[in-house]
Amino acid sequence: MSEVELNKDFIKQKSNKSDEELSDLAVIDLSLSKISSITPDLFNETFVNIKELNLSSNGITNLEPNVFKNLVNIEKLFLESNKLENLSPELFNGLTNLKHLELGNNQIKNLELNLFKDTVNLRVLYLKFNQITELTQGIFDTLVELEVLFLEGNKISSIHENIFEKNLQLKNLYLGNNGLDTFNENTLRTLVNLAEFSLSHNQLKELAANTFKSQKNLAVLDLSRNLLEHLSPDLFKHATSLRTIYLMENKLKTIDPFIFKELKQLSTIFMQFNEFEQEKLELFLNESVHLILFKPIHHQNYEDENHFDCVIKPNSVSRPTSCKWTSDSTRPASALINVDFKESG
Repeated sequence: MSEVELNKDFIKQKSNKSDEELSDLAVIDLSLSKISSITPDLFNETFVNIKELNLSSNGITNLEPNVFKNLVNIEKLFLESNKLENLSPELFNGLTNLKHLELGNNQIKNLELNLFKDTVNLRVLYLKFNQITELTQGIFDTLVELEVLFLEGNKISSIHENIFEKNLQLKNLYLGNNGLDTFNENTLRTLVNLAEFSLSHNQLKELAANTFKSQKNLAVLDLSRNLLEHLSPDLFKHATSLRTIYLMENKLKTIDPFIFKELKQLSTIFMQFNEFEQEKLELFLNESVHLILFKPIHHQNYEDENHFDCVIKPNSVSRPTSCKWTSDSTRPASALINVDFKESG
C-alpha cells in the first residue's frame, strides 16, 4: 500500500461507515495506515462527536493550522510515531476538552509558545523521543490540570527554574535521556503532588540539597545513569514518602550513612555500578527497606549477590564481623547495615 492522503473516503473505507453514519463515530483508529498528509478541511462538523482519534505510526510530516478545530469534543489524540518536525501554534485551537495527547517519537525540534493555549484540560502529554532542544518559558503555563508529562529522549540541555511553576497537579514527570548537566534546585518547588520523577540518563554531576524540598509525596525517584559523585546528606530529607530510589550507574564514591534516615517508607534502593571506594559501606536503614542492591543481579539470591554481611544497631559501638541479615525477623527495627564489597572466597 502506497502512502495516502487522509480524506473522508479513506475514513469511510476504514470504518465501513456511510456518510450519514460518520457523524456517529466516537472513536477513529487510523494507526498504521501509511497516511502521509491530511486534507486541511477534512475534520468538519461531520466529526463533531469524535472522542478519540488515533493517527499514530503513519508517515505524517505536516499538519495544517486548525486542522482539528472542529473536534471540540475530542478527549484523546494520538500522533506519535510520525515524521512531524514543526507544529503550528494554532494546531490544537479549540480543543478545550482534550485530556490525553501523544506526540512522542517524531522529529519535533521546538514548541511554539501558544501551542497548548486552548488545551486547558490536558492531563497526559507525551513529548518523548523528539529533537526538542529547549523549552520556551511559559510553554506549559496553560496546562494547569496536567498530571503526567513525558519529555525523555530529547536534546534539552537546560531547564528554566519556572518552567513547571503553573503545573501544580503534576504527578509524574520524566526528564530522562536528555543532555542536562545542571538542574536548578527551584525547578520542582511548586510540584507538591509529584509522585514519580526521573532525571536518568543525563550528565548531572551534582544536585543541590533543596532540590526535592517540596516533594513530600514523591514515591519513586530515578537518578540513575548520571555522573553523580556525591549526594548531599539532606538531599532526600523532605521527600519522606520515597519508596524506591534508583542511583545505579553513577560515579558515587561514598555516601552519607544517614542519608536515608528520614525515609520511613523506603523499600528498595538500586546502587549498582558506582565507584564506592571503601571496603564497607555503612548505612542507616529503617525497617521498611527490604532490598538494597550494590552489585549486578545475576540470580534471585539478592543477599548472596550483594554480600550483606552485617547488621548492627545504630547505638552500638562494636562492629560484629560474622553476622548475617537473613530475614525481617532477624533485623532490628532500625539498623546500620555494613555492605562488604570484598568478593567472598
